[in-house]
Amino acid sequence: MSETTIDRIFYSSDFLIIFGILCLYILSGLFIYWLCNSRITRRIACKFIGIVPPFIGIPTSLFALTSAFLGVSVWQNFQAHDDAVAQEVRAISAYIQFTDTIPALQDKGLAALARDYAHSAVEIEWPVIIKTRTRSPETDLSIAKLLRQTVTQAIQPDTPPIVAQALMESVQSIISARNARLTLLNVKPDLIRWLAVLLIAFMVQLSVAIVHIDKPHPMALALSVATLSIVLILGLIGLSVQSHTGRLSVSNAPLKHISIQTRP
Repeated sequence: MSETTIDRIFYSSDFLIIFGILCLYILSGLFIYWLCNSRITRRIACKFIGIVPPFIGIPTSLFALTSAFLGVSVWQNFQAHDDAVAQEVRAISAYIQFTDTIPALQDKGLAALARDYAHSAVEIEWPVIIKTRTRSPETDLSIAKLLRQTVTQAIQPDTPPIVAQALMESVQSIISARNARLTLLNVKPDLIRWLAVLLIAFMVQLSVAIVHIDKPHPMALALSVATLSIVLILGLIGLSVQSHTGRLSVSNAPLKHISIQTRP
């Protein structure tokens, strides 16, 4: 296994999320099991024998509800990023089609500038977003050049007013779409909701242990199943938190398609 492959495995956000959740609940499960069965605390734990199994339903129902709300929140944020990319692609495509269709604009290089911007957004800005979650100054210059040339062409005497207006609206759509996409980078995870889910998950483990307080071996099995279920659910939700990194990330393929398809 190459060093690059090892780096990708051990420093990817996916690995850190899953590993962190796994370690957290394995440790909490071991701690609860030790607390219920160690020589020091066993006598105190046995005083709670008699709690019936349906007691588990309270924390598990709360965990199901809160994790569902958290999952919806995370997915909506992820989907908003995906929609923003799609909107930007539509705006660039419409601009290119418009400038390639109108005879007065065909030889002005505007379509090429839009293609250059798409290329910059994919090849330059996207890696910067992955690393620093910030916009790229080079891509800022690319879209500024597109805007400047568009304005210059729109105010030319030989450009019909209706074409000039449509041209300005088209480039403004690209700028607005990019700003909307970049604004979403500042959306933070819902920490309160995450904290609530993490705490309720711990309560699920605790309730499983309590109803098996008189049977250490069934307790160990039940805790293992509960812990695995918690890790799977929270792990799947956690994979969509980082919208631009990991396996479940927003794709830049539509932008790249424009860049590859239209660049010489």
